[in-house]
Amino acid sequence: MPRIASIVADCTIETLKDKSLDEIKLIAYRTAPMERIIEEENKNGNLFGRGINMSERKPIFKATKAELEAARARRNRIPRGTNEEYYKNFLTEKEQGNVFRRRANKWLLD
Repeated sequence: MPRIASIVADCTIETLKDKSLDEIKLIAYRTAPMERIIEEENKNGNLFGRGINMSERKPIFKATKAELEAARARRNRIPRGTNEEYYKNFLTEKEQGNVFRRRANKWLLD
């Protein structure tokens, strides 16, 4: 499997593994291509069979230096656990995603 496909699959699994169907639909409908289609359908009615331009993107968010510093300050105020707690949590989350990762890899390789 190409490296980029593996990265996309891992990211998708990590993002969606604990979401309900309604939450997944909400994520899909908030993408730039779907927002454009919904906007056109509101003006012109249903557009069954219309192609989706997957190259459309939303503008990339650029935080100001002050916003980055404020975020850093908020992050530093949050109490952190020990390394042992971090690794335990990391391994638990990784194990939970393995089932979905295996399914995605099987689907991509078939």
